[in-house]
Amino acid sequence: MKRLSIEEVFAWTQSFIAREWRLLIPVALAFFVLPPLTMDLLLPEQVANNFNIAVQTQNPQAFAEAMRVMMPAMALVLLVSSFGGLTIAALALIPGISVREALALALRRFPVMVGAVLLVALGQLALATVVMILLTALRVSSAGEQSLLFGVILGISLFVTIRLITLAPMIVARRVSVVSAIRESWYVSQGAFWRILGTVLIYAIGAMVVSYALDFAVGVLLTLSAKAAGAVELGRALVALFRRSIGGLLALGLHLLVAAIFRQLNDAPIRGI
Repeated sequence: MKRLSIEEVFAWTQSFIAREWRLLIPVALAFFVLPPLTMDLLLPEQVANNFNIAVQTQNPQAFAEAMRVMMPAMALVLLVSSFGGLTIAALALIPGISVREALALALRRFPVMVGAVLLVALGQLALATVVMILLTALRVSSAGEQSLLFGVILGISLFVTIRLITLAPMIVARRVSVVSAIRESWYVSQGAFWRILGTVLIYAIGAMVVSYALDFAVGVLLTLSAKAAGAVELGRALVALFRRSIGGLLALGLHLLVAAIFRQLNDAPIRGI
């Protein structure tokens, strides 16, 4: 198994973006910006407010009610972004591929991606169900014990997510079935968990700092300019568009980072198309 170099992962990602940004940005806008922005516009404002209140107050009943309304839209956005992730992986891994060819390849591999994600999600849901049954059977009532068990669930979920982080590049690079995609992704990341986690954390922290800084600087500027022009609603719309655009570009960077990790850890030839 190859050794993962965090420095080389970031260097390759930066170099690829600098070379192919004209191809990458339209794809990012189409799959990582427009879908969530459309969801923001179509969902009633009251639903979003109820969801935020439920999260802040930690009210399970209110959270479940808000999720019942939001889940179909969120699932659709997830499907579209997953398709975009496959397209980005194809552009990053297969030399000379065009956007049209990358989209066609992503379309052919998309059922495998959906099946793999559903299988992993069902596995994690089963784990959470087992823990909830244990909580009930053991009559765990103290907040400390419940927090510990939920922490274990989150830890296992994080471990599985990192071990399967190369799922999209694997599905693009090799002609694999649903189960094979999960198995091969797990094998590729063997022995590299901590370096993959470190790479993702470094990127996440940097992305958070950049996102907050830009949101504060540009968001305040747009809001004040809109108020001065007497167009408060337009200012809110522009701020929402800007925030979703930044989020989409950061998602693009993460997908390319994952492709760079796969390139280093992958021992088999990339067959692609």
